[in-house]
Amino acid sequence: MKLFILSLALTASLVSAGCPGKCSGHGTCGLGDTCSCQPMWIGPDCASRQCPYGVSWVTSSNTDEAPSGTDGVLAEGSLGAANADATHSVLEARHKCGADDCWNGKSIQFMGNDVAISATNGGAVWSPKYAISDYTESSGTVVMATADATYAAGSKYRITGSGGLTGRHDYTECSSKGTCDRSSGECQCFDGYEGRGCRRQACPNDCSGHGRCAYNNQVNPLYAPTVTHPNEFVSQYWDYKKTRQCLCDRGWEGYDCSERICPKGDDPLTDCDNVAVRTQISDIQELGFPAFTAGGWATLTFTDMFNGNYTTKPIEITKTSDITAAIATSTAAAIEEALEELPNFTIPNVTVTSEANNAHTYRVTFVDDANAGPQVLLVCSDATNSQAQYNNPNAQPRFMEPQVAANMDGRACMSTRKTLTTYTPANGFGEKQHVECSNRGVCDASSGTCSCFEGFSGEACATQTVFF
Repeated sequence: MKLFILSLALTASLVSAGCPGKCSGHGTCGLGDTCSCQPMWIGPDCASRQCPYGVSWVTSSNTDEAPSGTDGVLAEGSLGAANADATHSVLEARHKCGADDCWNGKSIQFMGNDVAISATNGGAVWSPKYAISDYTESSGTVVMATADATYAAGSKYRITGSGGLTGRHDYTECSSKGTCDRSSGECQCFDGYEGRGCRRQACPNDCSGHGRCAYNNQVNPLYAPTVTHPNEFVSQYWDYKKTRQCLCDRGWEGYDCSERICPKGDDPLTDCDNVAVRTQISDIQELGFPAFTAGGWATLTFTDMFNGNYTTKPIEITKTSDITAAIATSTAAAIEEALEELPNFTIPNVTVTSEANNAHTYRVTFVDDANAGPQVLLVCSDATNSQAQYNNPNAQPRFMEPQVAANMDGRACMSTRKTLTTYTPANGFGEKQHVECSNRGVCDASSGTCSCFEGFSGEACATQTVFF
């Protein structure tokens, strides 16, 4: 009898035990005396906080044949022209990979107007993978080991294969770059990572107060998932809103923007060091404007040696069909004046000439020593069909851009370097240098000044004062 009573007591004790800690007030007690926790609470008794999740900075154990963070797609683009035959295809210029044979061993697929594919699936899916047996960097041409059908211009292609590291990026607590404080539900991020769930990289030294911390897609707008490959979790651009870097203010450089930029100039001893160069010439850039259906105004943006951007006042550009020799000469003078009027003597002296009497083509020669050597290419404002991009109250300055044909919105001009096509190296010509302290001094990164070697002087040590 005593044993029976003890058994009943133990049974009553177990029944009354219920869920551990009665789920700590953060869950409900379910069948089997287990806690069903509320969101952001975990543990057998729902007493621990869950930390935020993010796309992991490290790859999972998924080792599909793919580079880190991708599903195997290394490049995507469209054929600019129909491939010449069933084994050759020309890639977009941006997919030139740096050397002959660098796409060898990868595979290529197509989606286009191929009759054989269209007959089976309407061309709505990618073709089978064809091994790339050879690649030529100069032409951007890949050769397939097995002949495929020909494809029309505009047909999409993609190159697939292993890029080295493998695996994919999953959702993980604290993005795998921090430890979770279970009492607060906050991530204690490792050095170099910050934000909710440690989802973003921290910039080194907060850019030293001389720059701003920017995401990858802010530095390069093309660094982002594409329309044909939108899933960031299996994209090579998985970190486009996670990885950051410093964008330094004018006059500062370095990974953390802690160093001053020193002046750049032309090495005065180049003629002595290189006997093949008998005459050095200044940087020459050509501005080519498309056909404008109506006149308007355009600006030019110049980047100086300290990475500062300066934009000219609006320059009037005549409708293309109305151009005369006098108008072309006048426009060249207006471009020259606008560039020389930039502040801080950015371009002290420049020469602009018209290259055609019936088209807007102008040659810009940087003749001043302050702009010695190859300069950053000039950048034009835009031309549109609506002529309303800059002609609105939000624009400063406000002006009406030149008009182009419908669906032709883009830059009002393109700048190309013409230095060594105008004066060829075969005839003994060479470009002036654009190097720190003109190679004749040492840069003091703390002050941004050049300590010139003996016999040289000037802001960029470009003046020789002792001759031998």
